[in-house]
Amino acid sequence: MAFGFFSVKPILELELIREFDEANLSFDELTKLFVRPKHFFYWNMWNKAFKKDLYLKTCNNYLDKETKLSMSEDALFFLSYCKFVKNITLLKEALYYYRQNENSITNAKNIEKMQENCDEVKFVVNELKNLINESKDEIYKLFANYYCCWLEIGYLKQLRNIKDIKSKNFLNKIYNFLSYKYHKSIITNKIKKLIRQNNSR
Repeated sequence: MAFGFFSVKPILELELIREFDEANLSFDELTKLFVRPKHFFYWNMWNKAFKKDLYLKTCNNYLDKETKLSMSEDALFFLSYCKFVKNITLLKEALYYYRQNENSITNAKNIEKMQENCDEVKFVVNELKNLINESKDEIYKLFANYYCCWLEIGYLKQLRNIKDIKSKNFLNKIYNFLSYKYHKSIITNKIKKLIRQNNSR
């Protein structure tokens, strides 16, 4: 089950970020609806309710992992959970209030923490690629690949920010920017291909 949510900024300004049309969907229908432009299905756990048995089944796959994650762990869990999903219910009501925190891990300005965050996102991307390669479900692979691409773009952006902070030379910053744009364009083209693939089903 998934529901909408508000973003609450430090000045207590409310912004409705996501509102769904109420529906009961198969995973196939969910993929058709959200693997397309401007219809992003957030992977965050806090605007969803999960079936306990599937939740535990998903968690058991990672109980023996020693890696502690603070970044993108919700994406890893959600896309792992989706392997078992047959149907999902969308509620129209926005039930969750997400408070923006300028001092959160996501907004870290410390270079060491930024690098740690970047490494964790890369770890999650690699884990998801393993899941995708292991799966024989073409619809799941399409859905997971699409959202994995968005994670990769986030990783590239964070990596560029780190390199810019470390770079003292202006030419290095230009190179970092061009490298970021080039690699982002490759992933963006892959996203477009996945959308076309989804539309043609």
